[in-house]
Amino acid sequence: MERVNPNTLYVEGKDDLHVVWAICKASGLQETFAVEAKAGLSNLQKTAGILNAALSAPDEYPGLARGIILDADQHPQARWQSIRNMLTSKGYLVPDRPDPHGTVLRAEGLVTFGIWMMPDNQSPGELEDFMRLLIPEQDRLLHHAVESLNRMEAEHIQRYPAQDRSKALLHTWLAWQEQPGKPMGQSVTAQHFDLQQPVCAAFVHWLKTLFAA
Repeated sequence: MERVNPNTLYVEGKDDLHVVWAICKASGLQETFAVEAKAGLSNLQKTAGILNAALSAPDEYPGLARGIILDADQHPQARWQSIRNMLTSKGYLVPDRPDPHGTVLRAEGLVTFGIWMMPDNQSPGELEDFMRLLIPEQDRLLHHAVESLNRMEAEHIQRYPAQDRSKALLHTWLAWQEQPGKPMGQSVTAQHFDLQQPVCAAFVHWLKTLFAA
């Protein structure tokens, strides 16, 4: 019987899961961890429950590492403080602000634990904002997508709420690729995104550091 990998990365949803695996595959990362999608991870109560489960280290797995990817949303510092409070109560020494390159916490007798706040551990936003950072600034389709959204908003004819603008922008851009409408993970595989962008390099390095083979 195949043994389940105890090293686990918890993400908010299926899109995050597919993006993570696509980036790992494209970057040549070894599968030293599992990824679990947890719908509603942004809910504080559910996040606390996931953290409690993630930090319970079975004795038979020394060197266990686990991590969480969550959206910063509109208030990254408040989001970080809530996570910080939970981890501090478990015995971790947690910095006042997340490491811009991804946070990895190590403490004697505790699970090695990592946190990545989308998009870049500093800015407000979510997964789509991270993916937007993987599009080169000189991309002409991106400029046209931004202009299209700006025109709609100036005429007040858009139907998406303001907090979902990044989703609208990214999926507009994806709709104009060679194979329109591919999901984000498949679009990584199709090389629509530039994985050499600094934020992606930092993300890959964070995964390597957290889940070192």
